[in-house]
Amino acid sequence: MFCNYFNGLFTQTGGQDMERVLAAITPCVTTNMNEIHLRPFNHLGLEQALGQMYPTKAPGINGMPALFYQRYWHIVGDSVSDACLRILNGEGSVRDFNHTLISLIPKITQPTRVTEFRPISLCTVLYKLVAKSFANRLKMVLPEVIFESQSAFVPGRHIIDNVMSAFEVVHHMKGPRSGNGAEMALKLDIAKAYDIVEWCFVEAMMQCLAEQLGRIRGVKVVAEALLVSHLFFADDSLIFLEAKREVVQVLVVACHERYLGLPTVVGRNRRSLFLTVQEQVKRKVQGWKEFFLSNVGKEILIKSVAQAVPTYSMSCFRMPIVKEFHSIFAKYWWGKSNREKGIHWRRWEFLCHSKKLGGLGFRNIEDFNQALLAKQVWRVFMNPNSLTACIFRARYFPGGSVLDAGVGVYPSFVWKSLLWGRELLMAGLRW
Repeated sequence: MFCNYFNGLFTQTGGQDMERVLAAITPCVTTNMNEIHLRPFNHLGLEQALGQMYPTKAPGINGMPALFYQRYWHIVGDSVSDACLRILNGEGSVRDFNHTLISLIPKITQPTRVTEFRPISLCTVLYKLVAKSFANRLKMVLPEVIFESQSAFVPGRHIIDNVMSAFEVVHHMKGPRSGNGAEMALKLDIAKAYDIVEWCFVEAMMQCLAEQLGRIRGVKVVAEALLVSHLFFADDSLIFLEAKREVVQVLVVACHERYLGLPTVVGRNRRSLFLTVQEQVKRKVQGWKEFFLSNVGKEILIKSVAQAVPTYSMSCFRMPIVKEFHSIFAKYWWGKSNREKGIHWRRWEFLCHSKKLGGLGFRNIEDFNQALLAKQVWRVFMNPNSLTACIFRARYFPGGSVLDAGVGVYPSFVWKSLLWGRELLMAGLRW
């Protein structure tokens, strides 16, 4: 069932109605940018890419993590570099070591469909070296090629920017406005977005981005960089899946859920909008009560998992359910493994103090929330030309600075939250 699904997913269709999309593309690849991609790859670039890899992430089919190559590069460096450079400079094929193990992570508690699993590919280190070397070179030109409305995959941009921008636009649409203009917002779930884009579409797109340069080798290099780092991997993974099915490990592990959905519109009852996050934290903590854990184990789970769940929401909004979070953590900390209630010998706020002051170093959710929002204000202040900064400036502080902006007329919940975070920023801001 899994093989049939992924075979159908990665089957090429030849592209449809590409002309209308490509006609809207403005060329933006300059001669200097093209020359960057024409430079041959060298050993120094490979060493840099290897140093950027996490040492002990799950290895590929050869069983060797990046730590092995980093530790013994003086022994295997020459042979590994020669193999990778042949591919990077167009003289070899990545198919020699593009084999992978596929781990399937359930998205829900009891999955019944293939689409309810998140496939994680465990690639070989050699393949990762080739892909990361391509990626490092593309990073030098991506900010000029990718539009400002795309906030991910580009250094200096953050996905939170799009969240705040979209929320501010929707807030303006639902507010009082003059005129008879009609407005609407669309929420689209785009499948086949990145790893399974059609070859012909990517090549045509890259050619449009460098239309003024003509069909020269540099444009082909850029296209191949994208195609090798994504589509070669997809094709070879399926070939390996079918030809050597007996050595492919399909791992089904415990369900890991990530809450990334945020409210589009916030009304008066703000607490109810964040109950989903509260319930998710509560479910995690209740599941841990089944295990007989020491206080050290409880401390690690609370700090690394439970307190990290609401981070995404707290980066955009001032959470109104801080006390509820503290109550959940306290009941789990003082409770017993057999679900009996324990005595709360200290207030949770005291346990949030550092260990030097007698506490246990747990996060105070309210303080952490304010710190995250202060960080967003700082990013708006330091990147005044970003899309998010332009929207907030036009709305709340035209001609001024975010540091001295007022509440304004009909402010959004995001803006009020940022002003709360600005209080912390101004308390420690120095020239």
